Amino acid sequence: MTVLGNQHFVPTAPAVKHFFSRVKFPPDWTTPHLDSCIGESAPVCYGILMPGGHVEDGVPVIKVKDFAAGVDLSDALLRTSRAIDEQYRRSRVMAGDVLLSIRGSTGEVAVVPKQWDGANITQDTARLRVGRGVDRDFLFYAIQGSFVQKQIQLETVGQAVKGINIGSVRQLIVPMPPRDEQGVIAAVLASCDGGMETLRRLVGAVTERKRGLMQQLLTGRTRFKEFKGERWRTYRLGELFTERVEMGRGDLPLVAITGQNGVVPRDSLTKRDSSSEDKSKYLRITPGDIGYNTMRMWQGVAGLSRIEGIVSPAYTICIPSSRIDAQFAAYLFKHLPMIHAFRRNSQGLVDDTLSLKFPNFARIHVTIPDVPEQERIAAVLGTCDREIELLQKQLAALKEQKRGLMQKLLTGEVRVKV
Repeated sequence: MTVLGNQHFVPTAPAVKHFFSRVKFPPDWTTPHLDSCIGESAPVCYGILMPGGHVEDGVPVIKVKDFAAGVDLSDALLRTSRAIDEQYRRSRVMAGDVLLSIRGSTGEVAVVPKQWDGANITQDTARLRVGRGVDRDFLFYAIQGSFVQKQIQLETVGQAVKGINIGSVRQLIVPMPPRDEQGVIAAVLASCDGGMETLRRLVGAVTERKRGLMQQLLTGRTRFKEFKGERWRTYRLGELFTERVEMGRGDLPLVAITGQNGVVPRDSLTKRDSSSEDKSKYLRITPGDIGYNTMRMWQGVAGLSRIEGIVSPAYTICIPSSRIDAQFAAYLFKHLPMIHAFRRNSQGLVDDTLSLKFPNFARIHVTIPDVPEQERIAAVLGTCDREIELLQKQLAALKEQKRGLMQKLLTGEVRVKV
């Protein structure tokens, strides 16, 4: 179908109608249903109900998890039998098709890359193949815009698994500027995506470099020239740390120990606070302490504290001795061989019950250099962390900039020159 000039549709669902009535678009924009933006030869549809088990030489099937949360389509897609694919041949995709998740992570959008031309989709995904008069890249961004996403949210139903039915997808209202303007808007937003992809790759490259440096520096394979010839010593962790068990400090703020960001204020986390109202048995942690999750140390959930507070008794607090630099210890506890040692010394029958209490932690042996070399190693790895942090801040700023641009460009609040 072709999106015609002056083509406007008004939604009928009360909640969507109320939302639609509060938004004004430029007079030369149209507001067609999504169905009107799609070619007649390949209408909006969903895919295979039950693709079955993996068939090595079968047809690739794209699931929501393969593109949700901005993840590129996976190189390891499930493959279904050719018989099942033939049964659902109407939902095969072509390179350039837009995919929209309609169950689970509703509202996620992706474009099918060349390598998956001819693949199929599941019932959780809608295929959108644009018609004449519509810029594919513009439609990709328009569906991500707040106006369409709000409609998806209002139309999503269900309890255990929430979703939007295919009929409601076809009736989504899409703000549509003139054809030439669509292309310019898409190009502006694509430039933001290009910048973000560059930053993501830089973060990945620095992270990989840090991983390599940890492997070399924390094992002594690479030494600083001023320390060459100095012997590394083996200690039990109990010789390097003592356990801090200080309770009754309910006056201190609540903090949490995370695997990614170390020790942080509890109120900086988005997940629900499940801590006990009675904080009398919560443990004090101070700057310079190493805290770890007793039940998750085998996953490396530990961090160096730079703040004072209290943590749940589910954590263990360690005070470094003069033989070990605290920052070096924090990096050492993230090193994969060390994490394996934590797992071997944890007690429990299955992963969910593994526990590394301080007596078992204290028995683990480590071989480390003297403190001056520890400090040099920590400084090098800290430089990598600061570079990663800077790149991540730049990435967050660019994401925020794109979000603002989308809000203005996809509603016509700001017009672009064609």
